[in-house]
Formats: sequence, structure tokens, C-alpha cells
Amino acid sequence: MIFAAALAFLFLRTGGALAASNATPAPVPAPPAATPRPVRIPPQQLLEKLRALGAEVWVKNPLGNVVQVKSAAEMAGTKFTFSRVDFPAQTPAPDEKPLTVSDYDLLDHLADLPELGLNGETVNDAVIAKLRPFKLLHSLYLGDVKLTAPSFTLIAGLPELRDLQLRGTGLSDVTLKMLSPLHKLRSLHLAGDALSDDGLAVLGQFPALEELELSELEKITPIAFAHVAECRALKSFYSSGITLYPRMLEYLGQCRKLESVALSDAVLKDADIQPLASLSKLRALDLSESSVTGGAFASWPARVDLTSLNLHGAGGVDDAGFKNIGRAFPKISEMTVKLAPGGMSAAAFVSFRHLANLHSFSMDGPGVSDQVAAELAHCETLTALAIPGAQLTEKGVAALSHLTHLTDLSIDAPPISDPALKVFGRWKTLKSMHIGKDAVPETEFKLRGALPNLEIQRAE
Repeated sequence: MIFAAALAFLFLRTGGALAASNATPAPVPAPPAATPRPVRIPPQQLLEKLRALGAEVWVKNPLGNVVQVKSAAEMAGTKFTFSRVDFPAQTPAPDEKPLTVSDYDLLDHLADLPELGLNGETVNDAVIAKLRPFKLLHSLYLGDVKLTAPSFTLIAGLPELRDLQLRGTGLSDVTLKMLSPLHKLRSLHLAGDALSDDGLAVLGQFPALEELELSELEKITPIAFAHVAECRALKSFYSSGITLYPRMLEYLGQCRKLESVALSDAVLKDADIQPLASLSKLRALDLSESSVTGGAFASWPARVDLTSLNLHGAGGVDDAGFKNIGRAFPKISEMTVKLAPGGMSAAAFVSFRHLANLHSFSMDGPGVSDQVAAELAHCETLTALAIPGAQLTEKGVAALSHLTHLTDLSIDAPPISDPALKVFGRWKTLKSMHIGKDAVPETEFKLRGALPNLEIQRAE
């Protein structure tokens, strides 16, 4: 009985094996097809295609210099590598059609590119996905594009990214926090997105961040600037289109390494900027289009490192303001101011005589007379002078002609009397002049007669 059962078991095993061996074998699934690599386009042909789309292109030539290419023909027969490409939102005239997704197939041939700019609503997640192999990309600009979370996840994985500019990208608090792995990030520009204080809490997670822009962010409050103060390496800060409160500037004053601050188009008064006086390393200060008059600088300690001050369109600088500026910033080299409605006196410039580094000076507004020009003539280091509202005679021109290093002069209505033209004719260092659009028609003709090599530009 046991023997029979064993035979039956063996029969079943053998029969089963034989049946299996006679059966039709199951088809073996084919391996997934590999994505074919695009055929490599020669650099010259790729350059031609990029320029046809209207892209701005920079290349590195055989001498190692990075130059912008205006025409593909410039590089014919020359070896070069691509350094930077900025894709436009649409093709150039006369077509002016939006770029299509297929136009961005050229990215498949630019994987070694270090700098890239993408613009326009056609740029979506599928286009950003093409950046996955961009292991050398260190600078990325995205403007007015349509992106979702996968794109920001990919951007966060770019290993060499150091400069990131996002304007109108659909960035939210959640997607901004996705960028925290970018530990090499040195420059971050955020503009025109729906960000709040909560999203900006990520700023402290960028240990190498040296440059930051926050513009057109309507939801942020002083708490956002508390997060800015957590950026210990921050050297440059820029904002525009933001309502700034004094508390925000108090937080900025805690960024002790700040060298450049630009708070343009902000409703700030002299008292509001007092916290910035503590920034001992400050080199450049831009308060254009504010209400600052220069009165605040009366209490500032001397800042010998500050070389650039911009008060264009600000509250208006009077005599006292000029004296404050001259005392607070003795090493200043570039200055742009708006004159107070009452103008200024020549005496205000006495304090400017010791400004041995002043090379570029711009004053907008009425009140620049021959007497003021005589005082300006003591600023012997000037190479560029803009006094568009000046009302000068030949005496004022004669005084300014003593500026033997001056090469560029801007004045809306230069005097063109015969005595004035004789003075201009002796002014050999002057190379260019900018005049107002309402200057009398014969101005250019007479000035060129006095200085045949003078480059004249009339405002439009």
C-alpha cells in the first residue's frame, strides 16, 4: 500500500514535469526601451538656433574671456563654450510669438551650462525637468513662469546652485521651504510672489547667503525681517515695492556684515533710517524715491567705508544735509541727490572740498548757479558730473572747465553763447555730454563745432 502510494506520487511529479516541459513557454517581457540621447548639435549650429529664438547668449572664447554674442556669425570658425543663455518669453520681431515647449529642447544640448535664464508662461514643469542633468549650473533666473512643487524639488537638487532669482514663479511658502537643501546658495532674489512671514523663515537655513532681495511681497510684516537678521553671512540687501516699517530697519541693523543696502521706493523718513547707522561695514546706501533729506546723517558716526550714496528722487537735500553728508562719508566717491525745493547755496559745498575721492556726482533740481559751479570746481577728482537743472552762463562753464579730469557732463540746457562755446572749445578732457530733450535745436550743432569729437546724447 505504501509502495503504491509512493509510485503514484512519483508518477504525478514526473507527469507534472513532463507537462511543464511540453507547454509553450511564457513570453519574456522586453526590457524597457532606453530614452535615446539627442544627437549632439555642433556649438555653432546651436548658437544659430538660440539666436533665432531671440535668446541672449554669452560664450567663453579661446582667450578665456566671457563675451556676449550679438550675431552667430561673430563666432564662425572659433572654438567656444557656452557660458550663459537667457531664453526670452517670445521670438523676436517680426513674429513675436511665444516660445513653445519644443523650443526648449535646445536645453538638452546645454547640460554643462553654468548660467541660465528662462522667461514666460510657456516655461512649465516639463521644461524645468530638462534641468535634471545640469550638474554645473550655478546661476538660475526664472521670470513669470508657471511652476508647481516638482519643479522646486528639482531646483533644490541642483548641486552647484549659488545664485537663484525667482520673479512671479508661483512660489509659495511651502515650495520656498523646499529649497532649504541649497546650502551653497549665496544670492537669492524673491519678487512678485505670494510669500508670507512663514515662508521666509527658511532664510536662516542658507548658511552661505550673502545677497538677498525681497521685492513686491505684499504679505510680509516686520517678522519677515526678523528672519533676515538670521542670515549671518548677509552682505547685500535690496527691497522695492514693500511697505517698510521702522521695526524692519531695526532688524536690518542687526546684520553686522551688511555692506550694501538698497531700500528704493520706500516711504522712509530721516528718523526711520537711524538703525542703519550701526552698520560699520556699509559701503553703498540707496534710499532713492524715499523721504530722506540727509538730516539723519547729522548723528551718524563717520563711515569711512561708505563710497556710494543714492538719494535720487528723495526728500531733497538742503545746505545742512550736504554738510551732514560731507562729514559722515568722507571717502564717498559716487553721490546722487535731489536738491531741496529751496535749492542750495554755494557755501554748502565748502565742506565738499575735502572729499578727495569724489568721482561721480549728480544733483537733480533747480538752484545750481554760476556760484555753485565755482564751488564744484574745487572737487578736482570729478570725472562725471550731472547737473540737469543748472542755469549757467559762460562764467559757470569756465569754472567747471577747471575740472581737468571731467569726461562726462549732463546738463539739460547748456549755454551756447559765443563766449561759452569758446570755453567749451578749450575743454579738452570733455568727451561726452547729455542734454535735455527741450534744449534748443542748434545746441548739438554748436557744441560739435566747438568740440568736434564730443559725443552728445539728447534725452528722449
